[in-house]
Amino acid sequence: MPEPNAGTSPSGGAAGSGGGLFGEWMKTVLNNGATPPSTPKKITDKLKSNLATTFGELRRWITVKVESDEIKELCGGVGDLVSWGGWGRNPYMQNLCKAVVEIRYFISNVETTGSRFMGQADERARIAPLTPDEAYRRCIVGAVALSAMYGDHCQLTEIIEKITKDVDSKLGKHLSSKDRANLDECKNISAAELMIGRALLHNTIKTWTEEERMKGGGGTWKVKMPWRYWADVCKQKREDANLQQQRKDNAEVMTNFLKLDNRKTAGSSGGTTLAEVLTNENLQLDSATIEKALQVAVGGNGQVDLTEIDKVVRELNKVSGEKIAQECMKNSSKKFCERLDCAKDYWNLTKEKSSSNTGDFWDSNVKEKLNSLLSTTTINADGTTANLCENGDLDSANKAACKHMAKFLHEMYKNGSSDPKQYSAQMVQCLLLKAYAAKLKEQAKQKGYCDIQLGIDRAFESASAIKTTNCTNNKSCIVCNWTDEDYSKLNTCNIDNTSGSVKSKVESMLKENGQTQDNKIQQTLTDINNKNPLCQRLQCLATKGQNNNDKFWQNGGEVGTLWNELSTAMMRQNGRNGQKECNELRTHSEKAACNYLHAGLEALYKGTTTPAASLPSPSGDGNNILKTNPSFRQTMGCFLLHAYANEMKKKSICNIDKGIEKAFDLGKGLSSNGTCNATGKGQCVPCELKEKDYDECKINTDGKTGTPQTEVKTKLKTIITENDPEIEKMAIEVNKIDDLCRRFQCISERWLKDVKNKGQNGDPLKATDWNDVWKEVKKEIPKLRTALGSATTTTNGGLGEYCKGLDEKGGKDACILIAAGLKNLYNTPGDDVNASFQRTMQCVLLNAIADKMREELPCKEERSATEGINEAFKASATIKGNSTGCNDANKCFTCPRFTEYRNCKIKEYSNTEQVTMLKDKVDDVLKNGAKEEMKKIKEVALKEICKPCTEKTFCESLTCVAEKWEKRNKGTSNGNVTWVRNVLSWLCSWSWFSVLC
Repeated sequence: MPEPNAGTSPSGGAAGSGGGLFGEWMKTVLNNGATPPSTPKKITDKLKSNLATTFGELRRWITVKVESDEIKELCGGVGDLVSWGGWGRNPYMQNLCKAVVEIRYFISNVETTGSRFMGQADERARIAPLTPDEAYRRCIVGAVALSAMYGDHCQLTEIIEKITKDVDSKLGKHLSSKDRANLDECKNISAAELMIGRALLHNTIKTWTEEERMKGGGGTWKVKMPWRYWADVCKQKREDANLQQQRKDNAEVMTNFLKLDNRKTAGSSGGTTLAEVLTNENLQLDSATIEKALQVAVGGNGQVDLTEIDKVVRELNKVSGEKIAQECMKNSSKKFCERLDCAKDYWNLTKEKSSSNTGDFWDSNVKEKLNSLLSTTTINADGTTANLCENGDLDSANKAACKHMAKFLHEMYKNGSSDPKQYSAQMVQCLLLKAYAAKLKEQAKQKGYCDIQLGIDRAFESASAIKTTNCTNNKSCIVCNWTDEDYSKLNTCNIDNTSGSVKSKVESMLKENGQTQDNKIQQTLTDINNKNPLCQRLQCLATKGQNNNDKFWQNGGEVGTLWNELSTAMMRQNGRNGQKECNELRTHSEKAACNYLHAGLEALYKGTTTPAASLPSPSGDGNNILKTNPSFRQTMGCFLLHAYANEMKKKSICNIDKGIEKAFDLGKGLSSNGTCNATGKGQCVPCELKEKDYDECKINTDGKTGTPQTEVKTKLKTIITENDPEIEKMAIEVNKIDDLCRRFQCISERWLKDVKNKGQNGDPLKATDWNDVWKEVKKEIPKLRTALGSATTTTNGGLGEYCKGLDEKGGKDACILIAAGLKNLYNTPGDDVNASFQRTMQCVLLNAIADKMREELPCKEERSATEGINEAFKASATIKGNSTGCNDANKCFTCPRFTEYRNCKIKEYSNTEQVTMLKDKVDDVLKNGAKEEMKKIKEVALKEICKPCTEKTFCESLTCVAEKWEKRNKGTSNGNVTWVRNVLSWLCSWSWFSVLC
């Protein structure tokens, strides 16, 4: 906008050589009189007195002179505009109309007067030309009077619309060609001139009007009657809010009726209209401001210098322009473009002249504020500002976005002051924040981040609260609101005469500013989205990626393609990729689990040059999200690896938590060093081990509102199946355990954690926790005793087929007994941790019983117990295959003959090197806690293997015993026990003993 000078007015009026109508009026007033006023106050008083005199003349027209028939006829039919109001309708409508017409005639300087005698015609109209000073006085007085006296009346608009054409016609007939200018002389009144006139006259008219309205019978009829019947015709309570609304509603029609040019605005290309200046109570200049402007017309000698009137006009134009711009910027009902235009006007009117401020509004103002606003603010907000974003149901990313924008709003308001310049500064800052927010949202959508619309909306919704907190003690502040529509309209907003919209200009600045270039925006969005839990991140991305394509979640779609890539990478080394930290773990199972997952994480963070990303879109929509959206790839990949880890845990017989945790911990380094977009810039989406997030995650996978949510883990079961050959290979490797000792250690630890809930939250297992294991060992002994007790040579449930080729002396009975225990072990139902634990305990116990049979049976050699035991364990795999309880080949291990039982060491304290001998613990259970059960097992073994003598006669039994004794003590028996028979013959010769024979 050009600088104010004698030829231009920032408030829309042409100053001309004499400062326009206002300047001509000032010259006339100040020249009138023998002694011109010598101080600004005296000048002001004289100007005010001059306008008051003119208003006195208008009062005479309305209150004293006889109404002309012409005006009566013009208002004759206005009563028909309403059908309510009772008998007060006509007094209201007629008097309101006649007063309005008198004001219009007054402005045009056409005075009509009715005859004093009944039935006679009106007197001849008195008409005089309007000089510039006279035009200013009559236009200002007429406009201010119409607004102050009748602007708050209903039906005013309807009356004016009805009579305007006829009024113009009548006035046109009165005015000759030389006076025709009287009709629309007011079109030259500027916003500044109207403001000055209101400042000088409004209170005078308002006070007189209020007094007349309250008078009784002596009041002015045209003022009193409309006011008396206001409530009847307007059908409202006569309250301030209703009155002000009426004045606002009538503003435009009043200015048009008086021929004020309502197209004139308080700005170069938009802003405040004359209708608003006429009716807005805030658009007034105070006396001090006017007197300060008048000071330039008072010379050093105390005399008014009429040659300086132009300077006075320019200064009054300037201050009125500032006032109008201030109120325009504060008016939230205006379009943002209009308010921004006013901010530009205000800056142009108030900018300081200096060597550093030579640019235009954009270069010297907007760009500087962009640099200062964004340079000192981080993503975080704190205190009251942050709390505004915590309430409600925002997800983490939207909370972070809200705090981010709220912090900028706080920065905008915290430096507020009572200086009105703050309005202009804040309008510009608000524009910048709108553009910045729009860029964040656009980039979030394009780059596959979560939608942060709600968070940004919440921040701008909180602008009023942030303003209230910071803008205290009369500080000047606007409320920076946001709507998408409001910002998009800036595409058609142009606040200067150059090409390019406001939207394009500010977006160009954002591209050039270091804080708002694309890489910085992406960094900000990454920081914001990293606040979102994995599930919420997936919800955002899956909806974008799926695009209502069912194939997306299938094996041949994007998710299945990504899984194939990750699983191939994991199986390439088959859990043995030699990752240093993985191989430092304690057990083989933990090492294998860690190595598998680490290989998957490595593949996940290799970037978008992987085979899967190089292919066309798997689901056929033409846009390969695996390549174009790294955030999706990493987020979905993290869920796939969680699902894989879950399958590992289900398939593993040991606790592999340490291995899984170590892999994900190592993944932090992979994500921080990974390549996460096509340009190699930006942070990756971190993949942290959060099992609860995975287990509870439910998303809407088709992007349609109201669709039921689906568990992600359920969705992924179609991709990662428990019978997947790759999963089976992994399970074999993870469950590869060399001996029963290590199996006992690992399955016991897992059972304690998963079943007994010991060692939770990272706490190590203790010896007191292991007491539960030894108690459980004791509970398994009765099960074995029952199984062994049912295994007889005659009734053995088909166990004999596992002992083929053995006879009684070759160990068949011992074989059947052990086979019975193995069969019972394998028939334990279920594939869960508890079933695996029970089978392991029975296997250990069965080996302990086998050792005792081998060492303590009196017939161990006679009945070849060792050979029978070994034969049964050789058939262990066959027995397992024929069982009804073992279904999972990985969890149903083959119980071996454990020859290192005596040397097996168990760590009851998982965080120390202290060990416990397994044999000592089991023996203690067998001797103390299960002594009676072991006695019964021993009896079964003696009965079924050693076979006690049970012949029919005492003699036969004694002979049997003798043969066994001879064999066990001499190592052999030839069956010749003559000495036994001789003794028996002698005994039988005794009559009392013969009954035994």
